[in-house]
Amino acid sequence: MDNKNKIYGDFNEADKKDIPDAWISKAGVDKFDAESDGYDMNTAVEAGYQANVDGKWPSRDYRTGLILKGKQHETWGSTEELERAEGYKIVKRGDRYYSFKERFNKEDFKKVAKIYDRLDRSNQDTKSAQHVLKEYGFDLELDGLYGKNTKRAVTNFISKYSGDYMWDSMKSKVESAFD
Repeated sequence: MDNKNKIYGDFNEADKKDIPDAWISKAGVDKFDAESDGYDMNTAVEAGYQANVDGKWPSRDYRTGLILKGKQHETWGSTEELERAEGYKIVKRGDRYYSFKERFNKEDFKKVAKIYDRLDRSNQDTKSAQHVLKEYGFDLELDGLYGKNTKRAVTNFISKYSGDYMWDSMKSKVESAFD
């Protein structure tokens, strides 16, 4: 496999119409193959990422959860371990892998609940909640607007995690009652 295909995967012009612009370089280079042993350098560079002092590039686009290396990449196993240790789960959506929060976090719930039932939502509060929702796997634009997609995601998140939040809030009281 030549270096170009190792980095980007296979691509043909017929596929181009179905590929978001962010996945295609300005020069029209191939679409990245998430099943390969390559790294999606094009998306990483377009997102503004750079190699760290050790020359390593990030495994995940921290804004979208998109995994930037192929499943056959030599460090895929360590990426899975690190994501799991940080409370994330890697899932496949379409032809790409994404990492989403798997464990419930009380502070995340508070950020989303803050905009749930208020008419005076600020764009910053909404954008903060959208970021949390995206980490939990909801497909949203980070635009700070409380539109129908954000409202649906907030409602689904609240209904899914409200039991966890209530239990976390009441757990110590319940446990001390039985001491």
